[in-house]
Amino acid sequence: MSKIVILVTLEANDPDAEPFREAIAKDPLLNEKVELRFATADAIDTHIAEAEIAWCGNLSAERIERAKKLRWIGFWSAGVDGKITPQLLERGFSITTASGVHGANIGEHIMAWMLMFTRTMHFHLRSQIAGEWKRTWATSSVTELTGQTLGIVGYGRIGEGLTQRAKAFGMRVVALKRNPQAQYNASI
Repeated sequence: MSKIVILVTLEANDPDAEPFREAIAKDPLLNEKVELRFATADAIDTHIAEAEIAWCGNLSAERIERAKKLRWIGFWSAGVDGKITPQLLERGFSITTASGVHGANIGEHIMAWMLMFTRTMHFHLRSQIAGEWKRTWATSSVTELTGQTLGIVGYGRIGEGLTQRAKAFGMRVVALKRNPQAQYNASI
């Protein structure tokens, strides 16, 4: 019995490749039935004809044409604007995305930037690099997040993750979402 070929568009030695290996290795049934292959975006052509599953950022029309065995495409982005082509739809692929997985890490990243600017860390860092200690109005006018209002345009999973973190800092959150009927777990 031949194994199902899963093609992941990463270099084999990329740290992000390890979770794929671990997921297959820890399940004896998967390990027995799946062959995991890694290839950079430039080297996909070597494996695309044999792949039944592709986990990638995007696939060109030419590559989709050569992918005769392909049944499932997993995009690691949340959005698929410009990725879902008529050719993909005609072939009837199963299509998945990474929608919803970035709420925590992007929410934390945004909070880090908000803290950096409210605490004027960008000025302090520049001074430190220059070997100076400049005390100016900009570096002494530190504000707090507590009591501030945060406006979020696009209340999806990232907006939800940011809301949870902003609330922990005592912020008020006002958010707008594309589809008001869609329900998320966080309350504003």
